[in-house]
Amino acid sequence: MSPEIQRQQVDADLEPVEATPSTADNHQKPTAPVIPRPLMCVGDVAVRLNTSVTAVWRLKNNDPDFPQPIKIGGSTRWDPAEIDCYVDVCKARRPNGR
Repeated sequence: MSPEIQRQQVDADLEPVEATPSTADNHQKPTAPVIPRPLMCVGDVAVRLNTSVTAVWRLKNNDPDFPQPIKIGGSTRWDPAEIDCYVDVCKARRPNGR
């Protein structure tokens, strides 16, 4: 197959497809787009937990409930939702769940 025919075939495969609205429920309210929160660096996690950066590293190494970070290249980041869940776990550990 010649490169020109391959290019035409790839271009045809990449053509946008028109979305058709669902007719099952036209009375649905449009939902706001979900915007993911950016990942947190160790300093952000320390601020969120009102603790020191050193304490965050200790939690990572010693607390099995603490979320493990995501490594991206040479950077270490945490998912904010996982940090929020960790805070909820800590609340549940308290006496009387308070």
